[in-house]
Amino acid sequence: IQAVDYPPLREDYSKAFEAYVGALARTDSSRVEAFIQEVLVAQLVGKDLSEIWDVKNPLRVLSTILHNLGRGEPEPRLLWTCGPKTLLSSFTVGIYSDKEIVGEHVGESVDIAQDMAARDALRNLFKTNVNQFVLPIHTKFPDAKPNPNIQDWTQEKLPNLIVN
Repeated sequence: IQAVDYPPLREDYSKAFEAYVGALARTDSSRVEAFIQEVLVAQLVGKDLSEIWDVKNPLRVLSTILHNLGRGEPEPRLLWTCGPKTLLSSFTVGIYSDKEIVGEHVGESVDIAQDMAARDALRNLFKTNVNQFVLPIHTKFPDAKPNPNIQDWTQEKLPNLIVN
């Protein structure tokens, strides 16, 4: 990789990978599919997608998705605390929408618990919990469509979702 800085930045690696895949796609699309499956997808097997996808403001993303689904705003509520003024304090926050819990999590502060509860709600909505999601490696999807972005996301617009 030719880059101004050494070692190359993540963006440089990303652009080089995109360029390689794009060049390969211009010659033979079946080779691109095989390359992506053997190199990229093989690295994702067994990984928790929520660890890879770093959501900057999960509560705002959750609010957008719930709005798209026609549901109420996410409402964080403190469910319980344990030792709030000690070194080992624990706070459990639940995220509610229309009086229904959509996610909950524990954290060492209310802010951390709220952030993690919003991430849990996103995992539940996207069906990407570790125990729910299995990456279909050896399956061909000839009619696959691009996934919608967060602003357009609804459960009805999931053409590529496979739930076992």
